[in-house]
Amino acid sequence: MSQRGSRSTYKIRARLTIRSQRLSPHDELAVALHTIDDFARSIQGADAKAGVLAAVLCLVVGGAASDLGGRGLPLLGAVHLAGIPAAVYFVFVASLIVAGIGLSLTQLPRLNATVERNVRACRLAFPEVARHGCRQTVPTAAQLRDEAWDQAEVLAVIALRKFQHLRIALFATGVCVAAFLSWMIMSGAPG
Repeated sequence: MSQRGSRSTYKIRARLTIRSQRLSPHDELAVALHTIDDFARSIQGADAKAGVLAAVLCLVVGGAASDLGGRGLPLLGAVHLAGIPAAVYFVFVASLIVAGIGLSLTQLPRLNATVERNVRACRLAFPEVARHGCRQTVPTAAQLRDEAWDQAEVLAVIALRKFQHLRIALFATGVCVAAFLSWMIMSGAPG
């Protein structure tokens, strides 16, 4: 019982310590700007990963095109398509399409994210600055802090959407590569 009591006392003291060391608006603004920077780097990382997946898909499409070059494109109604089982070909094509759509969605600009999230206009977001220009009033640190946290929220939503689409594209790319390798093995292609 005494252990339990000491733990709760520790939690209460920790809360009181945190409350008594409240950050100034300037410090909170610095934390918010650091958070914005971290989220922006996450978005850039997702873009880099999407670029790698796009390169992999280009290599796979190039390999498929060179394999089909001498045979011509297979007809959709055939049971075996140029020596390739139809199921492998259709899995290849379907996963290629899904991966392409997923990659495209990772690159879709979201310039109206503040409108989607019902977030007030933000001096820290380039679409809002472009729409409304630089305001004549000088914002306080507290106003900038609030806008920075709003911008961080918008960037977090953008990053989540981007990574969700990237996850789908990654899975579809893996299926596409597996189907392509199966295709190469079944068709007896050298390599």
